[in-house]
Amino acid sequence: MAVKANLDIQAILDKEFNVDFKGYNATEVDAFLDLVIQDYQMFQQTCADLMEKNGELERTNATLRAKLIELEGR
Repeated sequence: MAVKANLDIQAILDKEFNVDFKGYNATEVDAFLDLVIQDYQMFQQTCADLMEKNGELERTNATLRAKLIELEGR
């Protein structure tokens, strides 16, 4: 079951806000969004690393199960 994020790095980077009379400081918003992008990059890398590790563990598990079946057959 894959979960799709609502935002990606490019969507955050490209987001523009309307300037209003009592709006937020654009520089502060940009700085905050830069931090959000850094977090997204870290989370994406962490997910990729964990998916790779999970694949390795699944392959190891399959190998060990095959050896167990072989040993039980003896």
